Amino acid sequence: MRIRNLTPFAQLVFANEDAEGRLFDILIVKQSYHLNREFELQQSPEQEPLNFTDRCFGDINETSLRYPSDLVAYKPATDVIVIADAFAPKGEPATQWQVSVQIGPVRKSLHVTGPREWQRKLRKWNLTDPEPVLRVALRYECTYGGEYPGPDDRIVTDERNPLGSGFVHPEYRSRDEPIPAPQILTSGERLDNPFRRLDPAGIGPIPPAWLPRRPLGGTYDDEWLANTWPHWAKDYDFAFHNSAAEGLKSKGFLQGDEPVHLTGLHPERHQINFDLPGNPIIARLIDHEDWCRSVRLNLDTIYIDILDAEPEDCLISLTWRLTFLEEQVKWLEIDCAATPNRLCEMTEDQQLHPAPHPSELFPDHSPKEVSEHVQ
Repeated sequence: MRIRNLTPFAQLVFANEDAEGRLFDILIVKQSYHLNREFELQQSPEQEPLNFTDRCFGDINETSLRYPSDLVAYKPATDVIVIADAFAPKGEPATQWQVSVQIGPVRKSLHVTGPREWQRKLRKWNLTDPEPVLRVALRYECTYGGEYPGPDDRIVTDERNPLGSGFVHPEYRSRDEPIPAPQILTSGERLDNPFRRLDPAGIGPIPPAWLPRRPLGGTYDDEWLANTWPHWAKDYDFAFHNSAAEGLKSKGFLQGDEPVHLTGLHPERHQINFDLPGNPIIARLIDHEDWCRSVRLNLDTIYIDILDAEPEDCLISLTWRLTFLEEQVKWLEIDCAATPNRLCEMTEDQQLHPAPHPSELFPDHSPKEVSEHVQ
């Protein structure tokens, strides 16, 4: 198969398997944009390369995930991932405020506060007033979760967020030791009991080893080791690859032209508004009979990193994905949907087809013999 990329965007073709061990091919194309001084979206002159591994803010398992790997087989929905800090309104220290993300129909709001803690006085737990702050890091270290020493010297961990604070048990801690309270809550959530279980709140990505994401990767036990290794487990679900926080996964796929509204996430602009570029990626698959079929790739990841105060150094990327079978394709041409192409204008099939789910590549549902697979 020969590949011709008519766009300036980064692309990669690789192979992977489904839960039945059937091998298929994946095309990824990533568009990179930045903001200008007026906080308008512009295409970046230097395109961001594809990311081949999960990257954290610091040490793995000790700091929040910042950039999930692009190298996944398929996502059944669009991930919205935002890397940012919360900034107090008007540039003045505040004890608490709201921040929000909205991209088309996908919306999430958070309530952030300055540091505060539970203190025990006269046999009653009281929550201190939050300290005024200018900035709160929107990372999982600052939301609910964590771990504590349990019975038999065993560490008890909140597997939804091992890095957070507030996850404690009254029987396994010093009686009067203060309890740090999480600084990030889902909007509408209120702290009324230091031992009440909360949902971790965030807008950044969830690592693959955390709940609720981990079980979607499948069951890897002795039976798998004896009969299925080195392939994916039989109960592996493509949804495992969706890493967006709760509330930031779309129903189906976004289109790439949605309005974006970011509130309270940048020191220079309390409200950032722009539209996604509306420049979808298409693939022209030309088979061995020279039949051209145009397919619109799925937009499965919208990634916004505005941690840097300089708008030009912010990153907005859109990742598009297509599954196909390489043996059926002689030429693969990558283009933007708005670009006319005379080759396809000369073919009978001028329809723009939707990208298939991997299972649709195997209509007979018969297992496909595959070579050794490295996950």
